[in-house]
Amino acid sequence: MTDLNSKIADAYAQDNQVREAEVYYGNSVELATKMEPKRVLQEREKVADFYNKRSEYTEEIAIRKNSLEALGKLNIPEEDGAANLGDTITSQRINYKIANAYIAQDKYEEAIPYLQKSIVQADSDNDLVVQKDATRKLSEVYEFKGEYNRALETYQDYVALVDTLYIRKEQEISRAARFNREIAVTRVGLPAWNRSGNCHKVNMNWP
Repeated sequence: MTDLNSKIADAYAQDNQVREAEVYYGNSVELATKMEPKRVLQEREKVADFYNKRSEYTEEIAIRKNSLEALGKLNIPEEDGAANLGDTITSQRINYKIANAYIAQDKYEEAIPYLQKSIVQADSDNDLVVQKDATRKLSEVYEFKGEYNRALETYQDYVALVDTLYIRKEQEISRAARFNREIAVTRVGLPAWNRSGNCHKVNMNWP
């Protein structure tokens, strides 16, 4: 029933039928509370995304703050977090989204601590993508506030993260290419009957 209510809410939201969407999202969250805690968290974040798209930032922020609190109580190991909740439901991403909601309202002072938390948590989890994005956004916030020295320092941190991410991607591509070459060499060295994967068809009745 939780999934059904959630899907109906999505359909209403796409048709811009706000009241109906809110009712079904509310139902989905309420039903999810009877399931495991992470299911509630997933539904709440979906509702927060709904409010974000409508620029209803006060509601979005309130829900995401509850999500942060709930996420802290789940005690899911970091290496299992993405598998259990998805890449978007991590403390660094939720903090980043809260910051963006504040920035959309020109509330820069409120946004700064959430960006800082996002950067620290992303660094701890080796999440370079979020760390990079939050660092760039923090640099922009400092610039908006006229704190140009801080903006420059933070932007330099952002550039360093971009370089690190680029190097890591290059290494991943290099490893993948090397693996493909090794597979190709191995297959070339196999007998023709083995390359086709039809080993079981070989006639073992020697004359």
